[in-house]
Amino acid sequence: MILFPDGRRKAGAAVCALIFGLALGAVFQVSAQAQDPAPQAGRYIVRSWGLGEGLPQNTVTAIVRTREGYVWLGTHLGLVRFDGTGLRVYNRWNTPGIENDRITALHEDGAGNLWAGTYGGGLSRMSGGEWEPFTAADGLSSDYVTSLHSDRLGALWVGTEDGLNRLTEGGISSFTTWHGLGGNWITSLAEDGGGLLIGALDGGVSVLENLESDDFRPYAEDMPRVVNALAFDGGGRLYIGALNGFYVRDADGLRHYSREDGLSSNSVEVLTAGANGDIFIGLAAGGLEMFRGGEFISLVEAAGFPNDPVQAVLVDRDGNIWAGTHTNGLLQLSVPMVDVITGRDGLTDDEILVVFEDGGGVLWVGTEGGLCRVRDGKVLGVLDATSGLPDSRIRCVLEDAGGTIWVGTDGGLARLDGESAATFTTRDGLSNNEVTALLEDCSGTLWIGTAAGLNRLKDGMIRAYDRTTALGSSYIRVLHESSRNVLHVGTREGLIKFYDRTPLPLYLNEEGVEPDVLSIHEDSGGVLWFGTAGNGLIRYEENEVAVYTTQEGLFDNHIFSITEDARGDLWLSSYVGVFTVARDQLDALGAGDMSRLTPALYDEAEGFRNRQCTFEGEPSACLGRNGLLYCATIEGVAVLDPSKLAAAGAAPKTIIEGMLADNIPVEGPDPHLSEKPHVVQLRFTALDFNAPRKVRFEYRLEGFDEDWRRLGPAGPRTEYYFNLDEGKYLFRVRAAGNRGVWDEAGASLGFSIKRPFYKRPKIYAEVIGVIVAAGAAYAALRRKKRIKPEKYSTSALPDEKIAEVLPRLERLMEEEKVYLDAELSLQHLAKKVGIHYNYLSRIINEKFGLSYNDYVNGYRIEEAKRMLEDPEHAEKTILDIAYDTGFYSKSVFNTAFKKLTGMTPSRYRKQRKRESA
Repeated sequence: MILFPDGRRKAGAAVCALIFGLALGAVFQVSAQAQDPAPQAGRYIVRSWGLGEGLPQNTVTAIVRTREGYVWLGTHLGLVRFDGTGLRVYNRWNTPGIENDRITALHEDGAGNLWAGTYGGGLSRMSGGEWEPFTAADGLSSDYVTSLHSDRLGALWVGTEDGLNRLTEGGISSFTTWHGLGGNWITSLAEDGGGLLIGALDGGVSVLENLESDDFRPYAEDMPRVVNALAFDGGGRLYIGALNGFYVRDADGLRHYSREDGLSSNSVEVLTAGANGDIFIGLAAGGLEMFRGGEFISLVEAAGFPNDPVQAVLVDRDGNIWAGTHTNGLLQLSVPMVDVITGRDGLTDDEILVVFEDGGGVLWVGTEGGLCRVRDGKVLGVLDATSGLPDSRIRCVLEDAGGTIWVGTDGGLARLDGESAATFTTRDGLSNNEVTALLEDCSGTLWIGTAAGLNRLKDGMIRAYDRTTALGSSYIRVLHESSRNVLHVGTREGLIKFYDRTPLPLYLNEEGVEPDVLSIHEDSGGVLWFGTAGNGLIRYEENEVAVYTTQEGLFDNHIFSITEDARGDLWLSSYVGVFTVARDQLDALGAGDMSRLTPALYDEAEGFRNRQCTFEGEPSACLGRNGLLYCATIEGVAVLDPSKLAAAGAAPKTIIEGMLADNIPVEGPDPHLSEKPHVVQLRFTALDFNAPRKVRFEYRLEGFDEDWRRLGPAGPRTEYYFNLDEGKYLFRVRAAGNRGVWDEAGASLGFSIKRPFYKRPKIYAEVIGVIVAAGAAYAALRRKKRIKPEKYSTSALPDEKIAEVLPRLERLMEEEKVYLDAELSLQHLAKKVGIHYNYLSRIINEKFGLSYNDYVNGYRIEEAKRMLEDPEHAEKTILDIAYDTGFYSKSVFNTAFKKLTGMTPSRYRKQRKRESA
């Protein structure tokens, strides 16, 4: 995947020296190009698929996206169905009804039937999953199909190398030059309010105004003779691709464009109109061009799009542009949802360290090579070591209450005053010249974090903080003053909180390992969030600490920055990109109402040049006054629009593609399996062409699975079930896209397994009963009842039996404490009790009103409460106690504990300590 530059764009603007006299309050806005819903050619993301990705060969001759959502491709070796990640090939060897593998045209009619034209095999129609052929033997004028179109009356028009055909319920009618067509070799079909237009290889353009007649006539006298393609836009303009160039016909007449007018090549092979009026032009000599506002924009000039003949172009309903090439397979061009400001726009370096917006909306971008002031996506000027800064490597930027800009560098601190810069170093009292963080508190004091301790600047004097305190000579990462005017200092060794100006450690990790704090944010509700280097995201509220890591669903445990959007959702930058977590999910996880987060990740798929963000500067991300989020990455400033990204989060459509029993396809909406299979295989997918590799699934086989199973984006979209018992089953699956919005309706497939009557044990018994004497059969039956193992019975358990079981169960739980075994299952416990697990489950449910899990977890939680209250276990961490009481993970323990007690384990422990004090 390549994000390429605009073919027309000039090189990045020359970098000029920063002039302090310029108005620092100029409002910054993202360039119009970045916000244009119909972006320039340079703002498309290009992806490609060829032989290596599953195409049968690299010539793609036709493309259509059906209402079901699949993209279908025609190739020289068959049809291909594409769901965004996988390609499935249909050809004459595996699909009855397809007579020829060389596909030349594809079309979906108004009834949802898919039509495929071939080169020598006529036409095939797929309806209800079955293919049906139509050839010259059925009345087509030729088996060499060139083009397909459905008219407004529902008829299918089929262009061939020897005439035009109309297919209706009444049959096939054929038309040639004898009926008024300009030529018999039909190349293209198009329709507007004036009728059906027919382009011919050597006959110009013909029109049929009455679609039910055979009264063809020339469309206009000024048409080109050799026509390859026709297209209408939404404004009624007709576009013609010809051997000698590109034509536009409207109310003002016909205009001809050729190489002299900017077209890369005169031979136009294919035309497609976009929703916004852009016309995409596939060239026979190679390349794809866009015609917009009378200007041609070549996509071949940009790296990543091959200079290869384009044979098919489709603009789908999501705005994706699909191009079929002669030798380079399929290409997808999609509109990026993330803009990037780089050295091409004038930045001194692509690796960004600091992104800060001042009160006037001007963006200050710090890099390895200086500080850039940016407006409208362009650099207005640069300040570095040659123009007044202590060093060119920028580490932090701050605007104080008076509007003065402070800049921290690797060589000291600078204050920008009008047209000059005042500098401060160790000679002025700084503890270290590497200035890493800046903060102005409510009293006007400037706090200065360095690589070797904290400093404060007040009344013109710098004072290094006492190194004998908890701060010592710590490497300061980030500074934050809370809404309660409490100063928090994030360091490599942990977090320091100031009580009455006395620095004390604030413990964030109950296991005793203090995290490297990279970022601090206080949300709109007063909750403090801390991003760490490897320890995930930490929530701190009313002295309660909660830790969220990849185990809870985060994409990375390194959180470089934390930003809150207008919805209250958190945006986190990291090594793997920028991801956002909905606030209601964070609250639900904290309350124990959900066990896992489903954040959305943004990376190269959305337009990043490189997903890796940076953390060496402060701040490394900021939310602008215009609502846009700016993030520092190793290749430019990524610009995200949270509201736009949230609006693009519709759920993908979930589809069950098929079912196999012992590798044999099973057909029908509610299949019945008369032979018990060893393996049932279910294939499913979800159609999302914007971020197909970020789709996640949940599925469940009702009748077998007790709960939903999860499948991550990287997992195979197939599930296997082995040796299912006889019965009825319903397989349900649903999908969620990158934003975590689930297709709640999902897809489902019911099936049943029931052996034939002659293979059922009951039938065998009846046959034996006829052959064997009644007395012997009766005796055998009685004997069978006596020796039948109780554990296989499913009838009701007598009360006296329950009375025997309950004491044994109580002894196992109360005395032997079998629940402390994390591997204890219902089956294992039933075996210890001495009854079938179905009976045990029924007893627990009926006698205690609990599920098995809640019953066992109840004992575990009571044991955990005792340990949390016992001073002898005071040194044990929460995780230690979770493991000691039979839980296999801290998150499961926390959820179960809060469900049964109403509070977290740590809060329970603290509350008991306060009560006993």
